[in-house]
Order: sequence, then structure tokens, then C-alpha cells
Amino acid sequence: FKQIYLVDICKPLLDRARRRIKENGWERYVTVIQADASAGPLIPAKYLKAAGVDKVDFVTFSYSMCMIPEWEKALTFAYDVLRDNGYIGAADFTVTDKQWTATRLFWSKWFSFDGVHLSSRHLTTLIAKTKPMLQHTFSAGFPYFSWAKCWHFAYIGKKCQGEMDVC
Repeated sequence: FKQIYLVDICKPLLDRARRRIKENGWERYVTVIQADASAGPLIPAKYLKAAGVDKVDFVTFSYSMCMIPEWEKALTFAYDVLRDNGYIGAADFTVTDKQWTATRLFWSKWFSFDGVHLSSRHLTTLIAKTKPMLQHTFSAGFPYFSWAKCWHFAYIGKKCQGEMDVC
């Protein structure tokens, strides 16, 4: 890779990332961008140009799609900055038909108190917009509360050539 771009809207998280980048001597390889992923573009052209690229090879969403109110826009901007045959990866909390209805409703309500909105649409949209390379849904616990199991997904999809809806 030529460059890693770290995009987030949360200044305290980015400050922590900047400290870690400096501690590890990664300043040359990691660019930190404070931005709303749904406001676009995901990575401004000036940052791409500085690295000598116009598109990226891989975009990831790490437990963030469920926290972005307009996540469809963020996904579109990610897709726009991704080269043909590039990859989108995501890991996030989700709800699934494998859960009892009461369990699905409980987790959706519980997470909503923190502005986290669980939806099966995150995964189904990724599957519809990219060629699935890896898809895994699983139930797992939390640190200190391993008995409280919530569903997650991990996904990697390949961008097809052409428009977002053609795959």
C-alpha cells in the first residue's frame, strides 16, 4: 500500500489515533481525516493526489455503519473512491432472522440508547452492491459480559466494474 486513510467524525478518537500513529512512527503512511463519511467525498482529492493515487484498493467500516445515520451515503462515497476490482470490508453489529423476535427487539432498543442502529440492511446492501468474497454472521458476547450474546457480521466484497448497482 502507498497510504492508509483514517476517516472519522469523532475528534477524541482521532486524537487517540494520532498519538498511536506518532508512537509507532507511522506518520508517513497514515493520514487522519476528520470528516462525516456521509457528507462526501470520503477521501478528499488533495489527500489522494498527495499519495499519487486517484482511487483506493480497500475501504473498511469497522463497527461504524450502524452509527452513521446516513450510512447509505457513506457506502456510496466509499464505493466512489474505490478502484474497480477493489474491496469493501465491514464488521458490525446486526440483527438477523436467526434471532427470536423478542431478542432482536431487545438488542435494537438497547443499542439505540447509544445512537447505534442495528439493521440487517447493512449486510444485505453490501451483498447487493458488491461481489461477496467473505460473509460471516455470528453471535458473540462482550468483554466482562460473555453471556450477553449479540449478532455481528464480517464481510468483504469486491467492487465490480461499472456502476454500483451492477454486480
